[in-house]
Amino acid sequence: MSGHEDLARRIQALLEEEERHRATRRTRRQQEMADLERRMARFRQVAREWMDGWILPRLKVLSNSLPNALPVACAGSPECATVRMEPTHEYPTEAKVDVWLSQDASVRNVRLTFKVSILPILGDFDREGVLELDLDAPDVAALERFLDQRVLGFVRDYLKIQQPDSPYQKDRIVTDPVCRMTFPIGEAFGWVEREGQRFYFCAESCRRQFTARPESYLSVGGAPERIR
Repeated sequence: MSGHEDLARRIQALLEEEERHRATRRTRRQQEMADLERRMARFRQVAREWMDGWILPRLKVLSNSLPNALPVACAGSPECATVRMEPTHEYPTEAKVDVWLSQDASVRNVRLTFKVSILPILGDFDREGVLELDLDAPDVAALERFLDQRVLGFVRDYLKIQQPDSPYQKDRIVTDPVCRMTFPIGEAFGWVEREGQRFYFCAESCRRQFTARPESYLSVGGAPERIR
């Protein structure tokens, strides 16, 4: 065999070897994609099970427990849910709880994110928690503990908003024009409108006294709220 024929044979051997490597890589990628698609299908199944079995029932309990909470919303994706709280005298904030499920890059673990938003931000509260569990063998007890702890933690933080010493109540303190007691507007027993102003009372007895003789207390003043 001449020198150049041997060279051609050796080059051909290299080309064939490289083609075998390429075929192996293609096969491996196809297998990896098939496995990834299987895991994504498994993730979607797990997400539905977690949402229907654990997440949505707990968010519905939260929504039903707070009088200013709106129904649970699941707009945009079956893997997320939101509960919004409307502002009130007691809770002068925009608050919401977002819960969503996602997967890691390899789709081998499920991430559960529980995020709280309270605006404006005037105090400290636990804004976000993340739990990561194995996709194929999730710890359901850990999932339940995480959700319960997060929901209860939010309720504790949310209830602080309406307390008298809360920074959210700083500009919402009123004075009973009869007894001169101060309290958050959200804790008023009742109110009376007079001369374009609203007067708040700590008890029914004060409201009755004011209604019977308003002129006796208007001259004293009671930090009323002007009606807009």
